[in-house]
Amino acid sequence: MASQGIFLSLIFNISMLFTISSLLTRIPSLRYLVMERWDRLGGRLMLSLIFSAVSILSTYTGINVKGVIVNTRVIGVLAGGLIGGPVVGITVGILAGLHRLLFVGGFTTYACALSCALYGFICAAFYPHFVRGSWEGGKLFCMTLICETLHMSLILMISRPFDSAVEAVRILALPMVVLNALGTLMFLSNFTKTFREKDHESARNLKIALSIAQQCLPHLRRGLTSRQDMAQTVDIILSAGIGDEVIITNKDRVLAGAASFSHMRKKRTTVPHFPMPPDFPWKRNRSSPTRKIQAVPSSMGGQRKIQLLPPL
Repeated sequence: MASQGIFLSLIFNISMLFTISSLLTRIPSLRYLVMERWDRLGGRLMLSLIFSAVSILSTYTGINVKGVIVNTRVIGVLAGGLIGGPVVGITVGILAGLHRLLFVGGFTTYACALSCALYGFICAAFYPHFVRGSWEGGKLFCMTLICETLHMSLILMISRPFDSAVEAVRILALPMVVLNALGTLMFLSNFTKTFREKDHESARNLKIALSIAQQCLPHLRRGLTSRQDMAQTVDIILSAGIGDEVIITNKDRVLAGAASFSHMRKKRTTVPHFPMPPDFPWKRNRSSPTRKIQAVPSSMGGQRKIQLLPPL
C-alpha cells in the first residue's frame, strides 16, 4: 500500500508540473521571457523565481513516507538550469534547498536541502552537453538519475537514525529515480515543442524573404531610377502580406510607397502618414519647397500607391 501511495503521489506531482509547463509556454509574456529574454539579468531573475516556486510547490504537494517527503523538486531545478542557464539552475537549487532547510522538518532535512542545492551544480556541469531547445532524452534521464542517486546517498550518509534512513531509501529509491526522470522528460517536452514552433516560424519567414528577393531582383538590378520598377517592387513586397505599409527611399527623396487599406474602414480615404527620417532635407529645413503626396489606384486590390509629386 505504501508503494502504491508513493507512485500515485509522484504521478500527481508530475501531472501538475506538466500542466504548469504547458501554461508557461502558452502565456505570451512568459513565452517571450523564455524565448527572448532568458539570457538577460531581468530574465534570469524572473526564471529563477518561477522555477524556485515550482520546486517549492513540489515539496508541499508530496506525501510523507517514513519521515521523508516524496517530492519532485529535482524537476524544477533541472528544468530551470536547462532553460535559463547555469546561473538560474544554481540559484533555483539554492533557494529550494534553503526553503527545505528552514520551513520543512524531518530527519532528512539536511540531506534533502544539500542535495537540492547540488542539483543546480550538476545541471550547470551538464549544461554544455545540451542544445538549448533540443534536449536529448537519454542525457536527461542520466542527469536525473545521477541527481536522485546523490539524493539517496546523502540520506544514508547524513540522516540519523541510520536504520530509518535505510528503510526510507529502500522504499523511495526506485519510484523517485524512475518517475522523476520521466517527469523531467515530460516537463521539458512542452518547451521543446515551443522551440520547434519558433524554428518553423523562422523558416517560414526566411522562405517569404527569399521569395520576395527573387521577385524584386529583376526590378532592382536596373537601379533606383525607374519609377515603374520601384512601383512594381513596392507592390511585390506589399502583396507578400508582411506589413501594411511599404516605402522605398534613397538619401534624398521618397522613390515609391504603398499602403494596404484592407484593415481600415471603407469610409477612410486619407492616405496614412509615412514618417520621414529627421535628416531628410525637407524635414530639416522648414523653408524648403514642400511636396504633396497623392493617392492613385494600384493594380493590387484593396491597396493604393503613394506617389510623391514634384515641389510646388
